[in-house]
Formats: sequence, C-alpha cells, structure tokens
Amino acid sequence: MHQKSRLWIIELVVVLLAVIFFRFYHLDSSPPGFHYDEAYNGLDSYALTMQSLGEWPIFFNNNFGREPLLIYLLAIVQTLAFPAPIVLRSVMAFIGALLSVGLFWLGWELGLALKINHHRFALWSALVPLTILWSQIFSRYVIRAELFAFLLVLFWAALWHAWRQGGWLTWMLAGIFGGLTFYTYIPSRLIPFMLAPFLVWAYWRSKSRIVKDAPKLIIAALTALIIALPLMWYFWNNPVAFWTRTDQVNMFQQGAYAILHNVVAVIKMAFLEGDQNIRNNIPGRPVLDPVMTIPFLLGLAALVRRWRQPAAIFLGVWWGTMLTPTILSDFAPNFSRAIGAMPVFVLIVALGLERTTSWLTLRFPSRPHWAWAAGLGLVGIGSALTWHAFFLQWSPSPLLFYARDVGFLQLSPLVEQYAAENMRVYISPRGKNHPTLQYARLSTTGRWPSPLQGFDGRVCVRVSTKTSAAYLFILPEDFRGPDLLASYLPQSSASIVIRDRENKPWALARIQKEDGQVQFPEMTPYPVVLDDGIELLGYWLSQSELTPADRLYVRLFWKAKHSPQKDYTAFVHLITDDGQSQSMVAGADGKPGNGSCATTTWLPGEVVVDEKELVVPAKAGQNASATYFLEIGFYVLETGERLSIPEHPDNRILIGPLFTYP
Repeated sequence: MHQKSRLWIIELVVVLLAVIFFRFYHLDSSPPGFHYDEAYNGLDSYALTMQSLGEWPIFFNNNFGREPLLIYLLAIVQTLAFPAPIVLRSVMAFIGALLSVGLFWLGWELGLALKINHHRFALWSALVPLTILWSQIFSRYVIRAELFAFLLVLFWAALWHAWRQGGWLTWMLAGIFGGLTFYTYIPSRLIPFMLAPFLVWAYWRSKSRIVKDAPKLIIAALTALIIALPLMWYFWNNPVAFWTRTDQVNMFQQGAYAILHNVVAVIKMAFLEGDQNIRNNIPGRPVLDPVMTIPFLLGLAALVRRWRQPAAIFLGVWWGTMLTPTILSDFAPNFSRAIGAMPVFVLIVALGLERTTSWLTLRFPSRPHWAWAAGLGLVGIGSALTWHAFFLQWSPSPLLFYARDVGFLQLSPLVEQYAAENMRVYISPRGKNHPTLQYARLSTTGRWPSPLQGFDGRVCVRVSTKTSAAYLFILPEDFRGPDLLASYLPQSSASIVIRDRENKPWALARIQKEDGQVQFPEMTPYPVVLDDGIELLGYWLSQSELTPADRLYVRLFWKAKHSPQKDYTAFVHLITDDGQSQSMVAGADGKPGNGSCATTTWLPGEVVVDEKELVVPAKAGQNASATYFLEIGFYVLETGERLSIPEHPDNRILIGPLFTYP
C-alpha cells in the first residue's frame, strides 16, 4: 500500500476513535432519562422480537406515524442483547460515529469535484461533527433523525462516486441507500426535489454523458424504487398515514407572515439563535459557536466563489431543501426537522478549514505542519466547547428532568417493588401507560410489564378496599388527589419518593395496608344498587345553597361489586320540579374521571369517587316555586341505552329536593 494511503487510513482511524469516544462517553447518564418518543420506539421494536419477519409492519401508525427502519434495527439489537435504554442509545451512538465515516467519504468526493485538497477536506468533514452540539445530542437520541442524516450522507457520497467513476456496483449502491433513506424520516420525501434540478442541469451541461450513463442511472433509480416500493404502496393505500404528521405541523394555514417569520428564524440558526427546545439544544444556542463561525463564514465565501461548480450548487440546493421542513412547520428552527441540513453545516465548516489550511500551507511551504496545527487547534477548541456545552451545561440542566421523562424512568423500580409485594399500583394523574415507564419496567424485568391502574386525581379517585395498594402521585400535576386520598385512608403512610433536579418533590407514594381503614368523611349516604356490579354509596355537594351563575361540584361515591362489562358514560343533571313538570337547568355528562376512571377499569371492591362540575345558568331561581333535584345514572354512549337501576323509574337516581329558592 502506498505510504500516503496508509497515512490517511491511520488518520481516519484516529478521527474515528475520537468520534467514538465523544459519542460513547458517559452514554448511560448523558442525557438523563429516556424520552417518550424513544421509549415508544423501544416498545415497538421489542414487540417485533416476538413476531415473525412476515408480521413486521411496514409503517408504525401510533405516535403520529413512524417509518420502520430504525425500529427494525432496534429490534435486531434487542434480540441479540436485551431491552434497555443504554442498549438502544448505543445503537444511536454507533450511527453517530458512522456518520463521520460517511462524511469522510462524501468530503472526499466533493473535494475532488470542487478541485480542492480532498484528503484534508475529507478529514475535516469527519472531525467537524465533534464541534457541533446538535450532532452530539442527536447521536444519543433514540429517534429516526440521526439514521436519516447518516443514510442521506451515504446516498449522496455513493451518487457522487458513481458519477465520478461510473461503476455499475456504485450506481446500484447509491440506489440502495436512496431506497433505504425513504424508510427513515419524513424529510426523505424531499430527496426527489433535490435530484430533479440536477438531472436537468446534467442533461443541459453533459448531454452525451447522461446518454452514455443512462442505463446505469436507470438501474440506480429502479433499485431505489424497488426498495422503496413496499412503503410507497402502503402510503398509496393509506394516504392518511402519509399526510397526518405533516398536516399537524404545517404553517400554510397560518399564512405568509408566519412562514416569513420562520425563514428569518432559520437564517438566524447558524450563529445567532437556534432551537428553543431543551430536548434538542441548549435553548437558543446557535448551531455554531463563535470559534467555528469563522471557518463557516470562510467556507460559505468559498462556496459563493465557486457558485458555478456542480458541487457548490449541490450543497446550496441540499441546504435549502433540507431546511424546508422546519421553515414550513411550527417552532422554527426545529433541529429535529432540520436534521437533513446538519451535514451541510458540517461540510461548509470543513470547507472553511480546508481553505484556511491550504492558504497556510502555501504561505509557509517549509512548515506544512503549521497548517494542520492551526486547523486542529480550531477543531480542538470547538470540540472542547461542545464537550462543555453537552456534559456540563445541557445534560445537567434541571429542565431535562421534565423534558426527558426522568421521573417516569425513576418510577420503574418502585413500581416493580410494589408489584412484587402484591400491591395494587395506581398512578395519578397520568402515566399508567406512559412509554418511558413501561419500557423501563420491561428492561428491569425482561418481560412485558403487568398492567397498572390509573386515575386523574384532579377529578376522580379510585380507592382500593380490603387490598393493599400503592398510590403514586405526580405532584406538579395533581394538586387535589394526594390530600383527598389522605382523608379517605387515615391509616396509610406517605413519603416523597422522587425529587426533581432542583430538589422539588415530583412523586409521592401513599401506601395502604390490606387491613387499613377506609372512610369518606364528606359523603352523604345514599345507597342505591345498579346493574352490572355498580352501587352508589352516596354523594357530596360543594355548597348547601345555590344562586344563579354558581358552579356546583358534585362528588359521587360508586362501589364496584365486580368489574363492569361496559364502558359507561355518567350523567349528572340539575333539574327543577315545579309540581307539574321537570326540566334540566344544568348538566354534566362524561365518562368517570373524564375517562381516567372508565367503568371497565373498576376492580372488585373499589370505591370510585367521581367529581362533576355543574354551571348554574344566570336565570336559575327565577321561578319562586321551583325545587331543585339531582338526577344521576349511566348510559352507553353509542346507543344511549341507560344502565338498568331496579326500582327506579327511567333508570335514573333522583336525589332531593336539594335547593329551594324562596
């Protein structure tokens, strides 16, 4: 092997080792937590490990819809290893490291096309990602974005190599990468818009070359089409799946001013103001730090000077096309939606470094190492700034506790501990099906987690009787449930089990033993037996007098003899009775707990305390002889059929008279 070839291979290996160190250092703890979207991917991929390949879906419709390639990769890795956040994160770190290899290849090809020192340009292209916080964060984020960026880079590198050398295998390889990219992330659908103008330009500038290579171009296109065809066919038959996510975030409905605002925001993202989302960035931090802004501007100037060269035009078109998703969506600039443009930022900075080192080499021909030292110095400073930003600023941020679902990850061992002690485990006001908690429990036990019970303590409480139970409350969200349950379970014990990064209480656990006392001190007894295992114990009213425009809160205490078979809707109506007719003046219909305490979830022996709000109209009470009652009951929403209540006409419970206006 030629000495120079050995040298750049050694240099590439050194670069790759540096990148691997960056990507894998403290991978278990930085970033903290495991975000909802990551856990969703983990759960879906683990489910695939228990299915035959023929049953794997071509598209995942839940969680706003997701292309399948990353989930397939995660499934394979979990089959070979085990389900755990660190395992999934390792996959992304590895892809992040390989991205530098892909950028080396693409830098080599573009360097030849730009007629610059392609060796230096390739090495800078591989190193520059270490100077960009954006790249470091997304190399540890288990979502589709980084895989898309990686395959996009491989696709363009193979395409440029095929155009330069014209080998059949390279053209087919470009087609393979192009087809696979379609299975990664929504912005991949814009690739044809990048290719079309270049095909027109190539035909105009090199008609004979296009005609000569037409069979190879067709082979590449057919290869990509064949690979992408299954997903394209799925979208053809399920257009809603294709458009749902883009329709949810598009800015066209907000008008031209909103889009113009986004254009300005995206222009500023390079070195003025970046993504505000703490999950994607230190809020507002631009893509480039002040040190790397210098080579970026030099690289941009070099591109402008070469604006007639195909490679310069290509980078400009790539940049603009892949910034379009964040321009046309909300919360611009969004680094996730703009991930396809991230390699262009890298290549422009690398071009500036190459131009700088080339100038220094010409200026000091007897000391070529000075040029390398200057370039490495800039990259070293930029990498140090990224290291500081990632490990010492972003990752320890208190905001990430909430943004990356750290609390739900920490709940997992507690939930498993309570479940192992044969307790019923409840969580309020949300979280029983939270993907982060579910995947963490899966990684703890190695099997699908047992179901948790849930309720929204702000409007409904489920009280277990004659059974030991653990109630977990997310304190920043549930302002009522903990106090209410404390009054119902006077012999239970409570403790703060999780605190956030500012030492504020985040989760409280209340433990009720099997023989613990259960009471409902505010309840007015009013026992009524309904069908389907439901019994009314009593009620509570927020006030004893009623005036027009009041808000009346009604608590109903239901007991389950067994789990009801149907998902009933409850009705609570305030009605007037003047001795001749009845009429409703206020009402609240809805599933118990606004759905969080659905009747199909009730367990034998539970008491479900459901609160409804009635808004009394301003005209109420104008009839001096009117007397007010409550009518309550259940019905099936789809049919309107009421749940049978023996010995009660119209299958309703009438409570009152409650209020009489003098």
